[in-house]
Amino acid sequence: MSNRKNMSEEQKELDVISKYGIEIIKFMSIHCLCSIFNSPRVSPIHIALIINNASKEVQNCINDVLIDVRRVAVKKAINHLQQNEQINSDVVIKQFLNNLRDMSACGSIILPEVDYITKYIQNKEESIDFDLFKLPKPAIIRRLVEITRHVRYCDTNNIFEINVFFNSLKDDFSRKIIPLVFQSESWDIILDAYKQELNKILKHYRMRLKIMFETIVNISKLVNVESMFQIIKEMQPKISIDIKTVIDKIKELTIPMIDFNVSDEDFILSLLYFTDIAKNNGLLSCEKLLQNRESSYFSKGMMMVIDGIDIEDVRCVLKNYGHNIMIDIRIRMRMLIKFCEALYKLHNPRLTERILSSFLYF
Repeated sequence: MSNRKNMSEEQKELDVISKYGIEIIKFMSIHCLCSIFNSPRVSPIHIALIINNASKEVQNCINDVLIDVRRVAVKKAINHLQQNEQINSDVVIKQFLNNLRDMSACGSIILPEVDYITKYIQNKEESIDFDLFKLPKPAIIRRLVEITRHVRYCDTNNIFEINVFFNSLKDDFSRKIIPLVFQSESWDIILDAYKQELNKILKHYRMRLKIMFETIVNISKLVNVESMFQIIKEMQPKISIDIKTVIDKIKELTIPMIDFNVSDEDFILSLLYFTDIAKNNGLLSCEKLLQNRESSYFSKGMMMVIDGIDIEDVRCVLKNYGHNIMIDIRIRMRMLIKFCEALYKLHNPRLTERILSSFLYF
């Protein structure tokens, strides 16, 4: 009975390897990928050949999990391959896939089953995007506690759910910090990365709040696009676009969304779009464009200006609102690092839920 079970498991491994080849990599958990591609059993030349023969999605999966020393070795191997055409890539990839099977047989990695890969493909488009800065906090807690549970009680089905979660990460902060839990040997490394990203994001939000407020003040004075562009450029000197490009592009915009997470260029173009509308058509023309966006910082300020509220009162309201935005950002990032700590230390999911739920009172 025991032999039949082992043969059945072995057949599943053969099925998944023969059906998907190196494309199986994109269906594996980050924990498994770290174990494989940072293992001495898989040489840098193997990894280089896989990268050269794999899809872009697989290449990204591999690059995301390589530790720094390994990444350097793989780059050297890729350069070596470009100079040496005698290496048979089919043979090396076959050896790699045999290695995968051996590692699975001894329990050092868990290969996803064909059924779960099929399920993953069918449901990939239906997975809910995880954006730390946009989802309501209760929804964030539910997702994070669920993943903590999957990691703690890990089996094949849970690995599928973990994969779906990692593919649903949309904000840069989560994409950079969460994988470190599976890659780093020390909790201090994760904390250092967290602090660096925390300072970077807080600085980003402060700058955007400042630029939005100055834009609102100057729109109330009906300044032209050229003047507003120079004011923004003084605040953010690294702007790569010029005024001619700006004027050409804002003519093509259709009711842009002013968001903290868009690129610098899109953010500035959006602000200048409203500056242009207000200057040429009057402040009231901005009101319709801002409908259904009353909750955003920029919209709140603009609606007060349109209503004729004194700019000092607008400044006072927006200062409080901006302060609350910064507190909310800090809380969300604090929630994420507590989740990472729970993953790293394999906390009981109930404890994790209580810790994360405590942030709802802020």
